[in-house]
Amino acid sequence: YKEHRDRLLADISEVQAKTGEIAQAQRVARTINDENSRDRALVDIAVAEAKAHAREGDRAGARASFSEAGKTAQALPQGWTYGGKSRHEALSEIATAQAETGDIKQAVELARTINDEDVRNRSLVDIAVAKATMQVQEGNRAGARESFSQAVELALTRTIKDERIWASVMTGSLAKVTIAQAEAGDIAQAVANARMIDDIEYREYVLADIANAQARTGGIAQAQVVAQTITDENRRNSSLADIAVAKAKAHAQEGDRTGAQESFSRAVTLAKTISNTDDQDWKDRDWEQNAILSAVAWAQAEEGDIAQAVEIAETISGKGIRSRVLAKIAKAHAKNSGLSGRAGMQ
Repeated sequence: YKEHRDRLLADISEVQAKTGEIAQAQRVARTINDENSRDRALVDIAVAEAKAHAREGDRAGARASFSEAGKTAQALPQGWTYGGKSRHEALSEIATAQAETGDIKQAVELARTINDEDVRNRSLVDIAVAKATMQVQEGNRAGARESFSQAVELALTRTIKDERIWASVMTGSLAKVTIAQAEAGDIAQAVANARMIDDIEYREYVLADIANAQARTGGIAQAQVVAQTITDENRRNSSLADIAVAKAKAHAQEGDRTGAQESFSRAVTLAKTISNTDDQDWKDRDWEQNAILSAVAWAQAEEGDIAQAVEIAETISGKGIRSRVLAKIAKAHAKNSGLSGRAGMQ
């Protein structure tokens, strides 16, 4: 009972912190009985407070809150604990969050205090990615390439003796860098780095993410080229369907309703090609189809094509997701029509 109570209080305090109710979140967190659970909750609250300060441009306030989070994290146990994060993981999360707010120097200093070599290295990868992303936003493409290169070097640095575990950790870190590079627009280097991932299944997941990131930034033709290199037919068609949705949205923004409708139809056709296989990841093919159909229906609703959006939504096999999508479409219709929240589709 006490464990459930503590977990519930931690969840409540986390929600309060994320909605800006920092003082109330702290009061709730301090009522948690278990010391470690209480400290973990206070760390999360301090990080949320620091991010809020950063958004407001209060760099001194952000740094003070991150410092408070770090001090609290030092009281956490070093090793793994049931139901919560260790000291190493908490410090890593704080450092990454601090880097994402632009305080790279302090983030690196904090990350270097992490005793666990593997966690420390992964934290430094995250910081390098955050730095590169910030440099891209500032227009410093050369600096971003250098930071991404550093992130790749860190991702490939072996920190674990066990071959299988190391391969998994390295793959995860390299994938994180690669996807960030794609989102930053450096597709060629992202693809090249993705090719270094030995696990073909994971590599193709990453290639799909790269293609989707490229499509979202307008590089539809190049995204299709990347997607076509995916050897698994289901995963390839899923990626091509996502690209088709992005292409439809681009057509709609240009006022080309015919082109948008053709691309939406292409996405639906591709979704319906996803078939059952012996691959465990594709055992629930309906989930993948429904995700694509939901994206198509919602995108059509956003563009004002309510009738077509409803028609597509009705083909979603999952009752729960179908109901949620139809509800979103109804709200979009009401908003576009200037109706009340209770208005529905005629």
